[in-house]
Amino acid sequence: MIFFIVVLVGFFSVFSQSIFIRELLIVFYGNELISGILLSSWLFFGGIGSVSFSKISYKVKKDLYLFTFLVIIFSLLSIFEFFFIKSLRVIFHIRPGQIPSPFFVVCISIFILSPFAFINGSLFSLAVKICSEREREKAVARVYAWDAWGDMLGGAAFSFLFVYFFGPLKNILLVNLILLSFYYFFLSFLRERKSFLLFILLFILFLIPSAEKIDIFLTQKTWRGLKIVEKSSSPYADLVLAKKGDVYTLFANGILDFSFPLKRDDEGLVSLVLLQTKNPQNILIIGAGIKGIISQILKYKVNKIYYLELDPTLIKMVKKYLPLSDREALNSEKVKIIHKEARDFINTYKGEKFDVVFLNTSLPLTLYLNRFYTVEFFQKIKTLLKEEGVFTLSIPSKENYLSPELKDLDACIFHTLKKVFPKIVLIPGEELRFLVSVRGSLTGSPQELALRFSSQEVPFKYINQYYFFTKFLPWHMEYIRSVLEKHKARINYDFEPTAYLYGIKYLNSYFKSGLNKLFLWMSHLKISFLFVFISFFFLFVFILRKEFIVPLSTVGMGAAGISCVILSILGFQIIYGYVYYKIGLINAFFMLGIALGSNFSSSLRSKFSLFLPLSLFVFSLLFFSFPYLFKFLSLKTSVLSFLIFFLSLGGGILVGVFFPLANCFYLRKKRQEKELAKKAGFLYACDLIGGAGGGIVLSVVFLPLYGIIKSCNLIGIFLIEEAIFLYLLLKR
Repeated sequence: MIFFIVVLVGFFSVFSQSIFIRELLIVFYGNELISGILLSSWLFFGGIGSVSFSKISYKVKKDLYLFTFLVIIFSLLSIFEFFFIKSLRVIFHIRPGQIPSPFFVVCISIFILSPFAFINGSLFSLAVKICSEREREKAVARVYAWDAWGDMLGGAAFSFLFVYFFGPLKNILLVNLILLSFYYFFLSFLRERKSFLLFILLFILFLIPSAEKIDIFLTQKTWRGLKIVEKSSSPYADLVLAKKGDVYTLFANGILDFSFPLKRDDEGLVSLVLLQTKNPQNILIIGAGIKGIISQILKYKVNKIYYLELDPTLIKMVKKYLPLSDREALNSEKVKIIHKEARDFINTYKGEKFDVVFLNTSLPLTLYLNRFYTVEFFQKIKTLLKEEGVFTLSIPSKENYLSPELKDLDACIFHTLKKVFPKIVLIPGEELRFLVSVRGSLTGSPQELALRFSSQEVPFKYINQYYFFTKFLPWHMEYIRSVLEKHKARINYDFEPTAYLYGIKYLNSYFKSGLNKLFLWMSHLKISFLFVFISFFFLFVFILRKEFIVPLSTVGMGAAGISCVILSILGFQIIYGYVYYKIGLINAFFMLGIALGSNFSSSLRSKFSLFLPLSLFVFSLLFFSFPYLFKFLSLKTSVLSFLIFFLSLGGGILVGVFFPLANCFYLRKKRQEKELAKKAGFLYACDLIGGAGGGIVLSVVFLPLYGIIKSCNLIGIFLIEEAIFLYLLLKR
């Protein structure tokens, strides 16, 4: 029965973690840097809780009562933390659209997540102690496996079910109801006192019907100064539509996405782009087309407009608040709205090529968004364009002066575009607009554009021919082009995300942060230096404190496990695009692998000295194979995408095998209950802390600085070193 409770605790933990991190990403800025900080805080303090409690758990006589007490605190704390997260913007006066500093994010994530994660880690050690009374040395593998089953089910339930039907507050209340209800029946089975638990269940049942109203009330308090028109959650984002005066603004995950109606801006943008090609007929819009540009494009009597918008909830929410002309435009038979990820659409599109492609995505401040600014993506866009077709995008800039960070970012995109498109026209401003083509009749001459404008039979309302003279000021154009031409910046590739690095540096330039100095210092480090440093470190530990090799290897395995998941998700997104439920499946397959590996490890205990280093070595081969598999799959159809799921499954199996066998190293002579709980808690902490460090180092340092291929090779080399020293230790 206790194993079933362990599954429930794992389910509750990952489900609540998903909600907390999602809500915190709304308060903060949702890139891999912030995600890494949040996840690392969670794993780190989970490890601290595990190792701390493992030292005292054997002193507790009434362990079931303590377990019950911790489960109740675990439950109530999740509700309290949710309300605290929703109130963060009010408490710390964070304005709508404002991005907090990295230092603030670190402090708040530690303060909020540490108590919940600490109790989560403590419950693992206590569960091992309770189970060891019957299972003895099998207790660690059993608890680890059942916890993994719970983690998998919790992540899958949130990703594939609850997020589609309920808001965040109702989700957190429902998962509390599930945990405490089953625990209530568990105590009934044991004939233990449970009156206090019944009171908590009744309190949660009382809150559930009012969850939506409470959530809206908290949202209105958070977005003070703006009138909240509507709020909705989808698998892709938390959406808030606010209004000030006559202008509506959509916030996605706390960050301003777009505002409407801005008719003059929309009419100007469409004119600048469509006048660059003769008789445009087939148009593709990637993102944010709903804000008003579709109605402007229809003035040009085009034949077909394909509008890609991944999230159908966004369309449903915004459409009813659009001006009549924009609503009618969306309903036009010429407009086809496709709820599909851009990379996925481009990979499968077989229709007529396009005259114009608009890219309306945010800055490459995440590894996901970086995919829209790479050589590979631009090459795919090139295959969709007609010979004289035009592709356009914009990024932040200044017409008079570029800071070092902006210079790096703008030059990176400029030179990446130049590698694919020979013709480039730059339109300077607060946003630098790129107009590119292979053989098109692009022009940066305001006189020529004014002539083309005058020849159009289009009912312009907000601009005239003089508009182009304000956009193409010669001194601004000369300054921007000369700076970008001369500035040396690395080219941005799918598997070498340079623009992501420049995007993080640009974002950090708004704060007094030392991250940019760290990136600059790290960029000068050679990979060979890292290899030599790690080798000497392991040699030093092996000579002086051999017994530390096993904990260090556990840290390395934890880091490799989280890296396996991150790289699998990133590789899938790059090749096939962002498909929400499939990303969730990658996580689920990894946790399934841990559960299977933990169960399988019981049959390997007698030969743990062989299979411990062997699992590290096999994992290294898996990482060495990542780049080759990604490149192979990028040339094939999506039929073979299942191979990435098996990569994640294989990584999970190796992690699941390693952890219980690592405990066998300590318990090969001593099998007392005291030693079992103590060492299991310690190694579990090493596993979690390794995951915490590995996740943030890979996402924030290795991937932007070295790219996917070199990062995979680095991790593979580190695992081989660990395997060698672990083998030498166990052979003695």
